[in-house]
Amino acid sequence: MWFKKDYCWMLPLMGFILLGMIVVTNWPKAGSWYDSQEDRQINPIQVEELANWIIQGRNDFVPVTFKLDETDVIDNIPRLLELIPGEKLSEQVEKIPLYKKLVVIPKNGEFPSEVLAFLTANWQRKVILLEGGADAWNARITADSIESLRLTLKEAQSLLRIRPFFHPALLESTELEETQQDRYVAPVAASPPLLEEEEEEEEEEGC
Repeated sequence: MWFKKDYCWMLPLMGFILLGMIVVTNWPKAGSWYDSQEDRQINPIQVEELANWIIQGRNDFVPVTFKLDETDVIDNIPRLLELIPGEKLSEQVEKIPLYKKLVVIPKNGEFPSEVLAFLTANWQRKVILLEGGADAWNARITADSIESLRLTLKEAQSLLRIRPFFHPALLESTELEETQQDRYVAPVAASPPLLEEEEEEEEEEGC
């Protein structure tokens, strides 16, 4: 009886403490753009998907590259940001809103590890790495021809739909082929007999 009288309040108190600990440990962090720890890792993206993002006019990402030489060219990527190493790197990245994904476009599929570490240091920012980098983009999207590439049927069909948006000449030729195709022209429909008879009756009454 002595235990029940003096310590019965401890059981509900311990329950409240345990519940509070569970809530605190599982409470989502404010401002987080990620649902789990796995989402904070660098995610890959293929050139076809990036091309579709550009065609759709999406504004929720910023394409970035790093230290391009004069001979290195990455065409047809709007708002491409060239990151400058050193102190200016942090200034450039801080100007980019956190809600915008960073699509990293390395020259040959690789990117300086120290730069990637800096870009992913803020776990609120989502970083995406373009598979194959600038080489893959130039070979599949900006190249004049893709006949020499070893592509699956699905990849070839996908690129045939995408590439005209980045090559005006291809887009014009596609439109020209469509206009040269034989089109079915529906004949002008004749007036139904009943309507013709009604029109003749109206003309007679008018006379």
